[in-house]
Amino acid sequence: MYEAEFTKETVELTAEQKKARRARNVVVAFCLIAFILIMFFGTMAKMASVIEASGA
Repeated sequence: MYEAEFTKETVELTAEQKKARRARNVVVAFCLIAFILIMFFGTMAKMASVIEASGA
């Protein structure tokens, strides 16, 4: 068997593909921010209930 050779070929994306990639990146960023906010506010709510229960 022969090993593949690296040919340094590149692929140029079309404007439509670049637009689609950017849209996917925006959706991923939005989901990540939403997850972080949900975890933050969930943690704050849990901490508030523990502080309230301890009587502080």
